[in-house]
Amino acid sequence: MGKVFGWVLVALILVVVGIFGYAATKPDTFRIERSITVNAPADRIYPLLEDFRAWEQWSPFPAGEKITYSGAEKGKGAITTWSGKTTGDGSREITEVTPMEMVRMKLVFPAMKAQFMVDFTLKREGEGTRVTWANYGSNTFMAKIFGIFMSMDKMMGDDMQGRLASLKKAVETMPAQAKPAEKKSRKK
Repeated sequence: MGKVFGWVLVALILVVVGIFGYAATKPDTFRIERSITVNAPADRIYPLLEDFRAWEQWSPFPAGEKITYSGAEKGKGAITTWSGKTTGDGSREITEVTPMEMVRMKLVFPAMKAQFMVDFTLKREGEGTRVTWANYGSNTFMAKIFGIFMSMDKMMGDDMQGRLASLKKAVETMPAQAKPAEKKSRKK
C-alpha cells in the first residue's frame, strides 16, 4: 500500500511540475481583439465609449452590483469602480482619448492582482465605422496556468463580440438626430 501511495505521489508531483513548466513557456503578454462594423458615423458611436454612464445602453452591469463613477464626467480621467457577486471588484479609468478615433482605458482587478489595457478604435469603413476592441497586457503566471485549461481568447473574445453586437444595435436603433445622452434622458 505504501509503495502505491509513493508512486501516486511521484506521478502527481510530475504532473504539477509539467503543468508549471508548460505554463512558463507561454507568452509574457496577451492581446485579444474583436471588431464589428456599425452602420453609423463615428460621432454617433464615440459618445457611447467615452462616457461610462452611457455604457448602460450597450454593456450594463448585472443587477445588484455596486457601481461608482468618479473623476471626469467623460473622456480622459473618467473612472468607474464596481463590486458585486457576479463581477467581483474592479475599476476602469480612461487614460487617453483621440476624439472620434480612440478611447484607451486601464482595467484593474485587485483580487486577481491583474490589470490590462483596453483600446476602442473607430475607423471609417464604407458608409459605416469599424469598431475594434482590444484587451492587452501582461500575462501573469496564474493566467498562463489558467490558459492551459481554458482559452482566454475564446472566453474573453466571445464576451467582447457580444458586447460589440450590443453597441451596434444601440447605435443603429438610436434616432439619427439624437445624441446618445439625449436618448438616455428621454422619457416616454
